[in-house]
Parts: sequence; structure tokens; C-alpha cells
Amino acid sequence: KIPAVRRAVMMRILALAMAVFGLRNKEIPLETRLSAMNDPDTLRCGADLNCNFVTNKHICVDIIHTKFKNTTGLAKDFWEATNQTALESQWTVRMARVKNSSWCVSVQEAYEYSMQDGPDAFEGKGCDCAFYTCLGTDTCDFLQYNMSTEPAPYNDPYTQNCFAECCADMAKKCEKENSNALTGMPTAKPTVKSNPTSKPTPQISGSPTSYPTDSPTPYPTGSPTKFPTADPTETPTEFPTVSPTQTLYTQKYEAAWPYCTDIQCGTFTLAQAKAFCDARPTCTGFSYTKGNPATGSGCYKECGTSENFAGYGFKTHGYWAKGPVVDAMKVKYTSQYPHCTNIRCGSFTLSDFKHMCESDASCSGFSWPEGNPEDGRGCLKKCGSDEASAGYGTGTYGYWVKTV
Repeated sequence: KIPAVRRAVMMRILALAMAVFGLRNKEIPLETRLSAMNDPDTLRCGADLNCNFVTNKHICVDIIHTKFKNTTGLAKDFWEATNQTALESQWTVRMARVKNSSWCVSVQEAYEYSMQDGPDAFEGKGCDCAFYTCLGTDTCDFLQYNMSTEPAPYNDPYTQNCFAECCADMAKKCEKENSNALTGMPTAKPTVKSNPTSKPTPQISGSPTSYPTDSPTPYPTGSPTKFPTADPTETPTEFPTVSPTQTLYTQKYEAAWPYCTDIQCGTFTLAQAKAFCDARPTCTGFSYTKGNPATGSGCYKECGTSENFAGYGFKTHGYWAKGPVVDAMKVKYTSQYPHCTNIRCGSFTLSDFKHMCESDASCSGFSWPEGNPEDGRGCLKKCGSDEASAGYGTGTYGYWVKTV
């Protein structure tokens, strides 16, 4: 007869084995949780109910996935990396009951697991998207969180940047640029003719002329002018009238835009956007649909002197800046990069990444794949006065440095 204690241990081992080798169902129970600040439709994270990022800085991840080390390429699973092996059997039994391998973990625990290979995590293996359970995470609350407020080394943006990349479709709902309810701007096309008013108007509508006039009817001024309009000159002037100066707008980012203060969002043409921004001194630029279609959507931005204080959106929109854009980056290393503090990591265009570094006073440079492809992935670096203090990474990445 098997003693009760031994039988209990065997049951735990059996439950763990079932979890590791058979529990790969990532469907989340259809139970919504209404406590999230910006994500009221966030689904329950498996058997764990403690995944409200606003209150406890937790995100939803697939911890059973970390047991498959031949897939993750990491030496330790989640429990080993976070020194919580004593909790493994208890957690797996709970997960087996709901047939779900997701669990809520802190951003610090996610860092300890993901960064166990050291500072080359992003440049080396990139992002392990199977680790993140997008539907069970308070996406907007997490992505809008300022990671720099975490104590070192947990202030590294790796986990947040990887979540944004792996859960890009979920991240779109957090951005006004991708909202289905953009309002406040005139439509690019005439609106459909409205129905007659329900009550008679105070005055009779003017009758149209019986035949075309010789010239277009002039638009009335918004209010009476102080002086009568001057008559046109009888003969052409000696020199053409000087055109008014126009504000220069430069497309700074092709597939990214800063999360600055939104003045107004809507649907418009590029010409309308420039005119709107021209009329507002605090407007520093505007986001606009990627590819610059004839009519697009976006938001007018008030970034002040620092556009990067709240991070960036990417992929669906670009960004037009008021004024010229500097070019102050050059290649320093072709196959190595310094292990400085990461400011931001992700997949961008080379041009966009250059301008992001130029716009951040703390950015010293960035890692980028060898050969400098136009599309790639890398990390903005904060090196200060000594880039060699933490050593260098070598391999398939080089390094661009800011020259001014």
C-alpha cells in the first residue's frame, strides 16, 4: 500500500507531467474582468485572477511554454529563472484544472526570465512571442506604463517592447490613430444632403439663378471688412504678387509616431493637416496614415521640446514634423555594439530609428543589423560618456552613433 504522503507526491508529479507535455491549450475562459482602467474587456488569465496591471504591475504569460527549453533556447524555465521552483507543482495543478497554461507574473519576473542570457537578449534571440498571452493582459495599461520608474535593472524596456511587437493587433486599440470614432475634423468629401427641416425656417431659401452667371459667386467674408475691397488694377503690375511664405513640413517617420499630447484627431488630407497645424503655434506636427494616401487619419500633436517623453506608436501611421529634420547619425561599428542602457527596442525602418535617436537627448546611438538594411530591429542606447563601461556585444549587429 502506498503511503498517503508518497501518493500525494506522485499525484503532484503526475499533474506536472500532464501540464508540461499535454497542457498546450491557450484558449482563455470567456470571463471578462472589469477592473482594468483602460482595458475593461481584458479576459481572465487562465486560473490566475491577479492580473490587473494598474494595481499590481502583472502581465499574462504562458509559463508552461518556458518548460520547452529546446524551443525557447534558454537554459532556465520560468520557475528556475525567478527562483520559485517550490511553487511549480502548486501552480501547474491549478492550471491543469482549467486546462490553460497562462499565469499572471510581475514585470520584474518577466524580466528575470526573458533577460537571463544578459544584455544581448533583443539583439540575440529577439522576442519570444509564444511567452506572451495578449488577450489576458491589460494591454493599454501596460504599454502606457513608464518603465523608467522601475528600479534597475527592471527599468529595461525589453519586456514592454516585445509585448508591443508580439501583440501588435491588441496594441492598436490603445491608439487614437486607429480609433473607429475619430471626430472633430471636417470630412474630406461632401456630406450627404440632409433631410428638410421639421419646422419652417425663418426666411425663404434663395432661388437659384435661371441661367449660369458669367463668373463664380464670390464667397462672403465671415464678418464685415473694415474697409471696402480695393478695385483690381487696370493693367498688370510690373512684378508678380509675392506669395505668402509656407511652413516647411518634413515626413520624419514613415511608420511610427510620437505619443505626444493630442490636440485633435480626425480624417483629413495632407494639405488640410498642414493648414490646421499652421494655424496653431503649439502644433509640432501630425500623425498620418502610412503610405500617405490622398485622404488619411491621424492626430495633431503638441510635443513641446521633447517628442519622446511618452514613447511611440508604430506600423499603421507615419509622422510629419513642422520644420526641418536633422541628420546626425553615422556608422561607428559594423559588427559590434556597446552594452549600454537600452532606451527602446523594436522593429523599425533605419530612417525612423535614426530620427528617434536624434530626438532623444539621452540617446547616444543604436544597434542595427549588419549591412544596414532599411527594415530591421535594434535598440536605442544610453551610454553617457563611457560606452565601454559594460562591454560590447558581437555578432550580427553593428552600431550607429550620434554625431552632435
